[in-house]
Amino acid sequence: MKISILPNSAYLRIILTYVLFTAATITGVLVFIYFSTVEVIENEVAEVVATEIRSLEDEYRSGGLARLRAALARRVDTADGDAIYLLTAPNNQRIVGNLSQWPPNINTNGDWTILSLYRTDTQSEVLVGARAYSLGLGAKILVGRDMRARRDFQETLTEAMAVAFFLVLILALLGGVIFSRLVLRRIKSIDQTARFIMEGDISKRITVTEKNDEFDQLATTLNQMLAKVEDLIEELRVATESMAHDLRSPLTRLRGHLEQSHANLKDNKASSENMEKAITETDRILKDLNALLNISRLETGLTDAQKKELNLPDFLANIAELYVPLAEENDMSLILQIPEQELKIIANAQLLAQAISNLLENAIKYAGDGAEIILSAHQNENITTISVSDNGPGIAKENREKALQRFVRLSPERKDKGMGLGLYLVSVITKIHNFKFTLEDNDPGLIASINIPNAEN
Repeated sequence: MKISILPNSAYLRIILTYVLFTAATITGVLVFIYFSTVEVIENEVAEVVATEIRSLEDEYRSGGLARLRAALARRVDTADGDAIYLLTAPNNQRIVGNLSQWPPNINTNGDWTILSLYRTDTQSEVLVGARAYSLGLGAKILVGRDMRARRDFQETLTEAMAVAFFLVLILALLGGVIFSRLVLRRIKSIDQTARFIMEGDISKRITVTEKNDEFDQLATTLNQMLAKVEDLIEELRVATESMAHDLRSPLTRLRGHLEQSHANLKDNKASSENMEKAITETDRILKDLNALLNISRLETGLTDAQKKELNLPDFLANIAELYVPLAEENDMSLILQIPEQELKIIANAQLLAQAISNLLENAIKYAGDGAEIILSAHQNENITTISVSDNGPGIAKENREKALQRFVRLSPERKDKGMGLGLYLVSVITKIHNFKFTLEDNDPGLIASINIPNAEN
């Protein structure tokens, strides 16, 4: 069992973390201020003592011990309440000063020392910061300052810091509550939307404010993801219905042809025709299923998409040669317009051939009797374009984006053959090549173009 010192509630954890972080930060700042201030005060006291000692040294040099004694006596009489002086004889007897005796544990090398001493003028023990020197022949002098002011300041500063610390804790607690509510309110919106979606309302979206902050960016990204999921669910629904409809009819016809063949086994001619129709329907089913399998492999990266250099005029000529007879069977003409010189591109030959074949099959299927289909290629400075154009009915502008979606068939009567995968498969192939696929008006008819960025030299 894992034990945690933090509460389970995210709301309380945020508040506690905010308070602890603020308290640690303020404590560090206050401690720094405290010791820095105390050090500054002590340095100032030490400098005052050092100045007095330099002055007394001048007195000693100019007049000896007698003049030093007289100077100390004057200072003891006129000094403020914080000044400490003591001049002793070789046997540590007090000559002049406001201390009762020489401190037993103080060096006479001039080092700054803080210690407790007993003053004769106040009849009390005080904390003193002092420097002591040996004058020769056993005489010694001590000059210091009562550290009462520092002690009082420390107490005042400590009290002020304690009050400030508790005020900061209260403000940190209040800030943690506000911060926690601001954060969790936005997260609550995401959680609520997720719950609506789990309950079946897939059209629900996360609220996006006008602040355009990180939460709004996250909400926008999640909304885009939800929209994509909704589209995929809708495509799955349409795909299920389309596959049920499209596969049921040819399978029914296939069963009928087979039944007729069984009933007319004695009539070899009739059996042959029915069997041929059954094979045709079976081929169409296999073609549709293969298209679905290819799309799935392309979208999941299972198909080998290795690219190589292709000479586009020769490549298109080979494809056109296969479709000229099919166009003529449908009373159409297929015209090839390609440059005479070499035109190199980098692509997967099999996938690109499949995309162009799909465009040609769509044109032959929907352009109508007597239509003229043109397979062309041209190049400018930045792009090489492969186009399949016709002068048939075309696709309305508002339906072109829809036509590129999976399982979309624009014929409301659904009498046209196919599962609506041709243009979608072209768009998938161009995407994995980083090409751009467009549908444009040919006035009349349609121009389907694959735009290939030219390779940099």
